[in-house]
Amino acid sequence: MTNKKEATDHFATLILKIKNMSGLDFSQYRPSCLKRRIDSRLRLINLQSYEDYLTFLDLNPSEIDALLNYLTINLTEFYRDKEAWNIIAHEVAPSIIEEKATERRSSINIWSAGSSSGEEAYTLAMIFLEALGKQKKEFSLMIYGTDIDVASLERAKAGRYPAKNLEFLPKSMLKRYFIQDNEDYVVSPLLKKVTQFQRHDLISSKPLKSMDLIVCRNVLIYFNRPLQANIFEMFHQSLKKNGFLMLGKTEFLLSNVAHRFEIYHLRERIYKKITN
Repeated sequence: MTNKKEATDHFATLILKIKNMSGLDFSQYRPSCLKRRIDSRLRLINLQSYEDYLTFLDLNPSEIDALLNYLTINLTEFYRDKEAWNIIAHEVAPSIIEEKATERRSSINIWSAGSSSGEEAYTLAMIFLEALGKQKKEFSLMIYGTDIDVASLERAKAGRYPAKNLEFLPKSMLKRYFIQDNEDYVVSPLLKKVTQFQRHDLISSKPLKSMDLIVCRNVLIYFNRPLQANIFEMFHQSLKKNGFLMLGKTEFLLSNVAHRFEIYHLRERIYKKITN
């Protein structure tokens, strides 16, 4: 039976092996979150220890793709957490559009950070298209969906989803923005036109610039506090003046960066950039 120290050593070796095989460095992620997901993978393939898994990876290099899927995938559905999205739809989006109109600026840029397979990014696209209404042609809208997992990004670009992923989506949006194809639904050309998916690592990649809204939900919980502070600083740099930041319901601004943002809606974890 593997003792606790050996298990810890094997876990550290596994994290290093993942970096060597994939180029992704999980060393600054919270160990408890990583272990929970790796343990789930081990149970599925009937392995008992990290030591066994290291051997398994040596014998089956393609396993790294399955593991990365476990480590990077987030539960994501269209319009999940209706209350939060309603605040974006009825308050944040109109506020951004009104400010753009007042300043005679036409570009609206939204960043879905950690967008997984695209549901969140497409939800944002629908919300802003609805808010723009007949003004669509007067504005240049772009939703940037980013993730570290290439497989998730490919699914996002394909824009094909099973019906169960759309159960929370208002029926009017389903009818307007999706095309049914047998048991699946495919996003419309209009949604694809205003969305762009690309690989981005929140730890090491450069920030996107000139964002009006950044949505990063249920991603920061996997990072340690120093790394979270760096990411919040990056988000502050990425946002335009008066830009908005939306986090997951279990996530909070750290005290050492809280002065960079004002609370817009505490329950739904929506904040607004403070510009000195």
